Amino acid sequence: VIEVQVSPHNLTPVIGILQFGPQIMADRYSYQVAPLFSILLSVALLKLTNKKLCKFLSIILLVLISLFAKLTWEQSKIWKSDFQIWKHSLKILPDFSTALYNVGVGYERNNELDKAIQYYKRVLKVEEKYFFEPDCADVCARIGLLYERLGDIQQAIDFYNEALKINTNHFLANMHLGEVFLNRKEFMKSIKYFTSALKYENIKEKEITQAKDKLSYAYYKYGVNLFISEKEEESVQAFKMSLQYNPEMANVHIYLGKIFANNQKMREAKEEFNLALQIDENNIYALFNLANILSYEGNKKKSVNYLKRILEIDPKFVPARKLLLAITEKTNLN
Repeated sequence: VIEVQVSPHNLTPVIGILQFGPQIMADRYSYQVAPLFSILLSVALLKLTNKKLCKFLSIILLVLISLFAKLTWEQSKIWKSDFQIWKHSLKILPDFSTALYNVGVGYERNNELDKAIQYYKRVLKVEEKYFFEPDCADVCARIGLLYERLGDIQQAIDFYNEALKINTNHFLANMHLGEVFLNRKEFMKSIKYFTSALKYENIKEKEITQAKDKLSYAYYKYGVNLFISEKEEESVQAFKMSLQYNPEMANVHIYLGKIFANNQKMREAKEEFNLALQIDENNIYALFNLANILSYEGNKKKSVNYLKRILEIDPKFVPARKLLLAITEKTNLN
């Protein structure tokens, strides 16, 4: 005797009477109920007393099993990967933006960037909305990123700006625009975009650190540019802003030290060079500048020690070798 007990509470989510989640139907809804019908059909065949009818029904059942096996095999090809599923979805709903977006992601992963861009652009043209809609600002930013990878910087800038029209503080768009203008040495624009990235409402801790590091570096490069242009007061302000976002920038302290030394503020200069060494104890530029100041102040012995330390770190550092030679020729220090 075969006894089958089924609780309707267990089957409710998968029998299709009530909708669970955004999808009305799905292949997985048949997983739990299919074995039940198979068992009921088997029991019915066992109960039959008419052998001819039983044989006839068995043949029909075998034909159905073969047919369903074929259909299952064809369906399994669709489920080969998420990429294939989304492509199949577009055969049913050509303007399904979620499917368009995910097909674009698939092409991007396969490094087929032109195809990825085509699908992302189709997402932006879709008017009818479905569930799980991709964020248009994210899509624009991704298109910009792909154009940047293809070397079309102007197209990248255009799509990053499209993303910012939708969300002014969009993290990815602002970060990449900041990077583009940093590479172009348009430092104030770069700083503007990195600052906007920090205002992104859903920003994560990792992204905050990333944005601050980039902002610090942009201020540092801006400060260096001002220093080269002999605008020392403005460069000091830029360097201080750099340290505000990342206090671990040893090179910023070195430049501040140089500015103080140029203005005969040797105590402040030495403080900056020592701060650089606290961050990077083997920074040969901080060591060399300290050696220079110590030599200028008459502390030749300590200067020689710093110079020897530099040459242990980098034997090819010519300025240290020249200064060491100049000091040793005038003194008895070796």
